[in-house]
Amino acid sequence: MRRFAIVVSNITPGGGLTKYVCNLARFLTDDSQSEVSVITTHKSEYNPEIHRLKEERGLVHYDLSEKTKVMKYLALVSLLRRLNPEIIINNYNAVLQYVLPFVKSSTKTVHILHNATSDFYRVGGINASRVTGWIAPTPALKYEFDAYMRGTVSDKITVIPHGVEAGLVAQRYGNKIAEIVYVGVLYEHKGAHILPDIIRNLENRNLDFHFSIIGEGKLREVMEHRLKKEIEDGTVEFTGRIAFEEVYKRLASADIFVYPTHLDAFGLVIAEAMINGAVPVVTCLENITDTIVTNDVTGYLVKQDDIEAFSERIETLILNPDHRMDMSEAAKKEAQTKFSIPVMKDNYHKYFSKL
Repeated sequence: MRRFAIVVSNITPGGGLTKYVCNLARFLTDDSQSEVSVITTHKSEYNPEIHRLKEERGLVHYDLSEKTKVMKYLALVSLLRRLNPEIIINNYNAVLQYVLPFVKSSTKTVHILHNATSDFYRVGGINASRVTGWIAPTPALKYEFDAYMRGTVSDKITVIPHGVEAGLVAQRYGNKIAEIVYVGVLYEHKGAHILPDIIRNLENRNLDFHFSIIGEGKLREVMEHRLKKEIEDGTVEFTGRIAFEEVYKRLASADIFVYPTHLDAFGLVIAEAMINGAVPVVTCLENITDTIVTNDVTGYLVKQDDIEAFSERIETLILNPDHRMDMSEAAKKEAQTKFSIPVMKDNYHKYFSKL
């Protein structure tokens, strides 16, 4: 029996980190010879996928959120010693990093680098000598974390892209007008603030389209105010946060996925769009988004905040449906080959076997 413990601060209904944890828990529980536990240290919300895995596959969830700060550390050490996992997979959880010296020395600890920010690197570097290895979803995170650690852990960082669910059957080619979609939080670091400018630019080009903006965030009210006319005439739709299944349906029926992000560790939603056949038009982030999208083959890479360039690429896709269809098929094939759950599962099992 192989024993895994997945440690994460909290579980939510959505979000990239929670999706990763759910995917990881799902394929680890595929094996009846594996015993998988998820440990959360802070208040979580109900997640249907975690619930299904508990009901159907025997996943066990331990919640330490109600404990005081000191007791949380003690409880985590006690729990890990009782569970005695062969491998601990940490997801940006500082509590675990601080207690690593008290975890059994025979236990392997793998830290997942989920984001390209200094605090993610700081947490990942706590008690680094007790970490067996780090996994980065893109080369950029590997290089940056290694630089943060002053080149002391380069041989312990492995690049393994995140995986996404299989795509749905596309329905887009019967669209009378182009279906465009954005999926993400409505914050400036995701470039949401320039979406109204892109939409206005597309209107000025006399293009027919419907633009769905999926997600919540502090910019929503301002964006809705700026796009009041477009919302009223049905050109733009704000859906708010919707279920993962509904997001996939939207992506499967979309022609174009627009993502003017400033900051990403991997760009999971880009791979989700591609596997559903929506052609991505996204910001070019070196060694991050350009490892997912091949420019002018599986989508378009655009300079950050270049409203004119975003609009031009979208216009090209709208006015050239045959070209758009070719890119859609190429995007889908690329995502299935590199970023599907089976590929991620195979990469992780190979990595764990090496440990």
